[in-house]
Amino acid sequence: MGLGGNLIWTSVLAAIREHDNAPPIACNMPGLSDLIAGVYHDRSISLRDDPIFRFNPDIAFTDTEPKSILSRALDIALKAVLKIPALRRRYERWVFRRTEALFKSKGQHFVHIDMQAHSYASHQTKQKTFWKPGRAEEAMAKPFNISHVKPEPQLTFQDSEIKNASTILEQHNIRSPFIAVEPDTNRDWFGDLRAWPMSRWQDVCDKLSKQYPNITIVQIGMGRGGLLNDVIDLTNKTDFRTVSIIIKEAALFMGTEGGLMHAAKAVNAPAVILWGGITIPEFIGYPDDQVTLCKHVDCAPCGNAGWCDQGHKCMLQITPAEVIHAATSLLDKRKGT
Repeated sequence: MGLGGNLIWTSVLAAIREHDNAPPIACNMPGLSDLIAGVYHDRSISLRDDPIFRFNPDIAFTDTEPKSILSRALDIALKAVLKIPALRRRYERWVFRRTEALFKSKGQHFVHIDMQAHSYASHQTKQKTFWKPGRAEEAMAKPFNISHVKPEPQLTFQDSEIKNASTILEQHNIRSPFIAVEPDTNRDWFGDLRAWPMSRWQDVCDKLSKQYPNITIVQIGMGRGGLLNDVIDLTNKTDFRTVSIIIKEAALFMGTEGGLMHAAKAVNAPAVILWGGITIPEFIGYPDDQVTLCKHVDCAPCGNAGWCDQGHKCMLQITPAEVIHAATSLLDKRKGT
């Protein structure tokens, strides 16, 4: 899971804390050297400084300690063995049972966020991902006997981070109100299947600029899909936490399914989300809190790993006019409050 996946985890971890009345310990699975040392997490990694989990009061963390060359070699050997799916499943079940026994004695859950058993995908092939039924958060929480999870991702910021984001806005002469737009998409696994044509994004931004001449449009994200014309370029100028604060300050966020969509929900920003067919909004989105434009095509959710034999109809059926209408509705509502 990436940053978006970890944001989903924050909802799950908050539910575990409420259920247990104790903050769960977020960690990675143990290697062979960790088991020999008598611990059930990877001692060399702490999620304390993870950009999503940082400063989150609902989560506890492990400390780190260096591993010897022999320890690292033992861990590498175990990882090689665990590439066999059946053996990984057995190993995960064994680790989970051991940590559940620790929970009964100490009252605090170890939550290995890298366990495939905790994923919202049932399994993957080179061609596609197969999703578990129901909400993603509830699929992830099921092993902990939690049946309901509020889909409310969390980000906790320090005053210094908020001040830094304000400084960046000032340096680029960005004043409220402004629209934050992320026309790019993470192509690492699903290729461009979640992407919407840049020409359509340009059309939307041009018409919104004409309709709202006092509102600045700011492009955020990595900019890998190209840069829009006549917008302020903040691509590659912020980290994920800083850009999340910028989204919080925006009058509107526009983007597609992905990490910044979850960030927009975490900071309660008004958002228009363009949704394709890899998943459906009811599985991993926030259609009750964001304006989600999704065509619910018959081939969704496909989970395809970057290929499509349906002409990308899930995204191409979304028109610029629909996006503009959704954006103006939120902007006018904000202006009227």
